[in-house]
Amino acid sequence: MKSLFKVFLAFGILLSSGFALADAVDSQLGVGVSVGSDDGVTMLYKYSEENALQGGLSIGDQQKSASLDYLKLYNKSIGNGEGVVVPYVGVGGFYSKESAKEVVKMENENGSVIVKEGRDGEKVGVRIPIGLQINVPKTPMQFAVELAPSLQVEPEVNSYLDSMLGVRVMF
Repeated sequence: MKSLFKVFLAFGILLSSGFALADAVDSQLGVGVSVGSDDGVTMLYKYSEENALQGGLSIGDQQKSASLDYLKLYNKSIGNGEGVVVPYVGVGGFYSKESAKEVVKMENENGSVIVKEGRDGEKVGVRIPIGLQINVPKTPMQFAVELAPSLQVEPEVNSYLDSMLGVRVMF
């Protein structure tokens, strides 16, 4: 509970400093929180009008994960040409480490108890994020919604769909 309070306190400080910079012409860096497949911190760095890097970091009790994506932004696709709603598509990668200690006790036909532990492991893969950034006019706020088809390549091949809802303060 204390760590959740610290996250919201840090986000409040970022938000208040972001409002002080709301008149800036072009915000290039954003930091915020996200919920979805991985709850944690989300970051965005726009290095040009149509290109950005997006990162995510999640540190939980049983899983730690990180992702980094290149995004192609389509600023003039939706709305009045000012980029209020910005669709994007990208490509990136992820790393995840699970450390859940799941103990399963089973009894075999001889009456012996078999104990199985684990789900420890590391996962590495690629992802294709597809989403929308919603920039709130005259504020430093940005909301994001994203789906990312993902292909895990290590330790075994597996595919799934990541999702994310996020809010960022742009600087």
